[in-house]
Amino acid sequence: MSEIARLTQEVEMLLADYGEVLDFFSDESLYFVLYRLDEERYEEVCDTISALVETRRAEGIDFPLGFSYIHHGREELFQARNDCVRRMFMKEANIDESSEANPVKRQELNLTIPYVEIENLFQAISVNDPEGIETSVNRIYVFPRQNLPVLLRDYVSSISFLILLRIFQMQNKYDARGEIVSTQMLDLKYLQREYSSMEDQKALIRRLALELNQLVSGQKNAAPSRMVQTALEYINEHFSENISLQEVADNINISKNYLCDIFKKEIGVTFINYVTNLRIEKAKDYLKNSDMKMYEVSAAVGYNDYAYFSQIFKKNTGVTLSAYRKKL
Repeated sequence: MSEIARLTQEVEMLLADYGEVLDFFSDESLYFVLYRLDEERYEEVCDTISALVETRRAEGIDFPLGFSYIHHGREELFQARNDCVRRMFMKEANIDESSEANPVKRQELNLTIPYVEIENLFQAISVNDPEGIETSVNRIYVFPRQNLPVLLRDYVSSISFLILLRIFQMQNKYDARGEIVSTQMLDLKYLQREYSSMEDQKALIRRLALELNQLVSGQKNAAPSRMVQTALEYINEHFSENISLQEVADNINISKNYLCDIFKKEIGVTFINYVTNLRIEKAKDYLKNSDMKMYEVSAAVGYNDYAYFSQIFKKNTGVTLSAYRKKL
């Protein structure tokens, strides 16, 4: 995490010469949004950051890097994010992206990625809506069914590839690594060889989307992400101290607001409620298995004010500390 913090600062400093910079995390990636950019300096930006990455690789810190094309408007942020992910995987798979990126051919065929419908597909998966999955798949694959030109065939495969990548990432959140989409399937050449027609790819995506839907509906509470798991480990080690949300966020190098959001989303309770419940359970254990005095129990779980902790304990358990021990 300290390396990530250092890298973030270095990238921000470099990008600040080209425009305004925002950064944000996901479980697996660090994103930088550069806006108010002089478009003529786009290649210069790519070269500058690539040079930094190569320097880090020489130091033994290796990670994939992807740039989006230039987009306009906040509504295209998702498309920009997918540009990065797609280009990282294409580079790792040694796939030539020159034809895919040709703006003239794109304009001739009026090809646009159906990002909104892809989002609708994964929304249907998240809320356990098989009919919505079927509808979205049918809307995504609305191309000529025969005699597809080579470029259009590659375009359809690119859409399938994007969906496979999203399924792969989502299945890993539910600890189903490789059960639905394997790493082998994240290869355009493999996809086009094994599922050569649009109908084959459409059937594949429909089947895998329904399998993911079953996985999600069967595991309503996903395993905590690595970021949240790290936060939980820190809390469990320091619950007896006067810890705060800011302290935990600083420890794992993310913003306090972001930690607050993902903590509530993944654990189901707020940070304060989680820490309070943890301290109460630890206090119960001390009352049951030790001869500690009440004020000692209070201090051991992070409350120097015994009277205050006694109020919290009674509010959450319905009994006082002494009454709980007597009941035991």
